[in-house]
Amino acid sequence: MKRLLLFSLIQLAVMQGFAQDALIPYRVKDKWGYASLDGTLRIPAQYDRCELFQNGYAAVNKGSMVGAINAKNEVVVPFDYFMIYFPVPAERRYPRANNYAVVATRDNRYGVYDIVSQRLILDTVYSGVDNQAGTLFTVEKKRHEKGVFDVSSRQWIAEAIYYEADPVSDTIVKVEKDGKEFVIPVRDGKPGPMSDWAVASLSPVPPPPAPGTWEEKGEVVDVNGLPSRSKPAVPRLTFKEQLIRKDGRYGFRFNAPFAGDVIPAIYDSIDCANGSESEGLMAVKKKGKWGVVNTKNAVVLPFIYEGLDMTRGDHRNGFFVIVSNGKKSIIDRKGIVLASGLDDIYLTGAGFVLTAGEDHGVLFTVEGTQPLLVKPQFYIVITPSKEVPLGNGKSIHVIDVVANNKARSRGYLASTGRLFFED
Repeated sequence: MKRLLLFSLIQLAVMQGFAQDALIPYRVKDKWGYASLDGTLRIPAQYDRCELFQNGYAAVNKGSMVGAINAKNEVVVPFDYFMIYFPVPAERRYPRANNYAVVATRDNRYGVYDIVSQRLILDTVYSGVDNQAGTLFTVEKKRHEKGVFDVSSRQWIAEAIYYEADPVSDTIVKVEKDGKEFVIPVRDGKPGPMSDWAVASLSPVPPPPAPGTWEEKGEVVDVNGLPSRSKPAVPRLTFKEQLIRKDGRYGFRFNAPFAGDVIPAIYDSIDCANGSESEGLMAVKKKGKWGVVNTKNAVVLPFIYEGLDMTRGDHRNGFFVIVSNGKKSIIDRKGIVLASGLDDIYLTGAGFVLTAGEDHGVLFTVEGTQPLLVKPQFYIVITPSKEVPLGNGKSIHVIDVVANNKARSRGYLASTGRLFFED
């Protein structure tokens, strides 16, 4: 397989300043180990599959069984399980429950393993285990038999007997049984006295309003796109009202958060692609060529392009997709071509996945680094990409690729341009 990758010298210099203790799964033929950022193998290729490290631990396979190791290649969870993952609280404002792993048997029964004490603290008899807030885990025994377990105190805050059981925060658990709702306070890892939810003298953090509900109801919104309260009300326009037609020319009226801004009816055509309005940008055609203007009708991209695909770009970060002779290219705000001759393009967390014929590549556009092109050469690129923290607020992204249509040809490609596999 062609192994030539475009490697940015600027990024290499930056990477040399990063922490070098990050470990990336590295495949050598049909076995996996871990390598440092420079590609040096640090943990021998002795496993049948390796996952990324999370909070100092990684799940690894031996045959069909899964265990977990630390960065010293010490086994911290035995190879007794069919699946292992290290939970992240559903409520991201809470810290991770460190040193705990959710484990599962072959018949999809879940439990919790304490890595420090090296033992199972919640037996693998449950149909679901999910970390919700802090050290509180929602546990499902079977349909509508749910509870909440504190892995730190190893105590049930609510036994798995409730129709519903959910942590509202790391100090409040809400349960439902027989059509009635109750609240259980959590104090030092122990359940407090249960009380009626409706009359409880507690102030749980309310969930954020569901996005889009006011739009669907057609309610009056303010200039920031929120339900109107004290600010001047701006009625939300329908698309028919937004689009302006005058003397065979087209313009556009914007809704919140750009309410009041208007593109005058001076263009041959307007591409009202989904999402472009909310970004404050619009593709417009003038004298047979396409360009991009903002809500003030200021030119963002000049009128020199045969076509624009506003559904594929990353406009907030200044990357646009242009079309010429049926092929697509990615350009930046200055019009510099970053990737060309493509059949299709779609956005992933670290940039773009590129398709040319049967081959796939990646254009990494990670914030704080120069765009880096890895030309289409892979059989498959598997999204989404994953972020690997390096310390000091630095990180790189890795994305899973399949080199060819042969078995065991999978491995990681980093946003530095380095491949973490060899055949």
